[in-house]
Amino acid sequence: MTWDLNQGDRVNGRFTLQSQIGKGGFATVWKARDETTGSTVALKLPDDSSHKRSVVRTRFEQESRILSELTSSVTPSCIGHPIDSNTARGRQYLALEYISGGDLSYQNGTGRGGSTTHSASDLPFAIAQMVAFLHHNDILHLDIKPKNIRYREDGTVALIDFNTSIRQETGDSTLFYADPYTPPELAPTDLRDAATGPWSDVYSAGKAIHYLLTGTTYDLDETPSGGVQPHSDGADCPQGVSSVIQDATKRDPSARPTDGCEFLEQLRTAADRSMPTAHLVESQHDITVEVGPDTSVGRPLRHEPTPDIKLLDSQQHISEQQFWIDWDGSRWVLYDTSLNGTYINDGSGWTWILSEDGYHQQLSAGRIDRTAAQPHEGAVLTGGTTIAPVDPGYGFQLVFATDE
Repeated sequence: MTWDLNQGDRVNGRFTLQSQIGKGGFATVWKARDETTGSTVALKLPDDSSHKRSVVRTRFEQESRILSELTSSVTPSCIGHPIDSNTARGRQYLALEYISGGDLSYQNGTGRGGSTTHSASDLPFAIAQMVAFLHHNDILHLDIKPKNIRYREDGTVALIDFNTSIRQETGDSTLFYADPYTPPELAPTDLRDAATGPWSDVYSAGKAIHYLLTGTTYDLDETPSGGVQPHSDGADCPQGVSSVIQDATKRDPSARPTDGCEFLEQLRTAADRSMPTAHLVESQHDITVEVGPDTSVGRPLRHEPTPDIKLLDSQQHISEQQFWIDWDGSRWVLYDTSLNGTYINDGSGWTWILSEDGYHQQLSAGRIDRTAAQPHEGAVLTGGTTIAPVDPGYGFQLVFATDE
């Protein structure tokens, strides 16, 4: 099942291999050019040199399925998304978003290396948001660690490598190794002492945040049963945040936050960062994404700032910044920032919301009657409002859900 490939080879007539950029227990990863779009992708190819072919195939299929479910149309910026999943010459491959920056381990644990939009104080919340999104959508990652959290060119971070991920209802899982971020209940052999669950990701995220804040790692057998506390290792963070990390990394799963959503809320409360939240629900695939004040939504484009919520639009009519959702102190408001508009329906029929730039472009193209009233640029959102970028029949419909 291992591919014998070289630089310049083309996979499935579409992806031209440029350079090998990674090799793990189950796959080899190449930087490749997508000849269909001209973009750069990370092309993941199965490698059974270290494990049985059946195990590698299962892990590969599992990753492809989980990513397809999570990122079919809408996903937060903190999750790396797939481009294509297919077979070539009887072998599987997975083309993924190419994330060119270093990983968190490259930052030497300070969170300050390189040019990023995330300060050291912001990154713990970005990591917790990754876990909260997965758990809200019933997914366990089970391999959260600094090497699986990468920086984009614009400084945003994304979680990658889903080959150990499972649906929560699937139950147990075992890793083939133990590293400083492996919770006791996932470790191989006799270290196991509890069931796998959302608390397992919470442990790994807590250990990753501890490393980020301190540059210090503890192997599994070195980690105190009462958890690791960043303050004890010189971290400059609020005491409350340090205590939340300590709880998250306790050996006893029942002593940790129950899942990523609770973990994120505890971190926000401890750092005095609590804020109004709502959710966008893509009902066709049952995916829910958190919305906060000043949330951008759009189609991700290379060399452009990554929107907070990504709409994965293969037809490419959605703008890189389609709309923003903000909290004005008493209500949620949507502001269109696109060239083709966004439709909303609060139960009384569809209303077209269009930015000023979009209005003038539509006028120039002859798509708007000059005598008609100019569409509003924004509209109030209430629970149950349906949002449709471009057109109600375009294929993207999101339901706005308040957290009241």
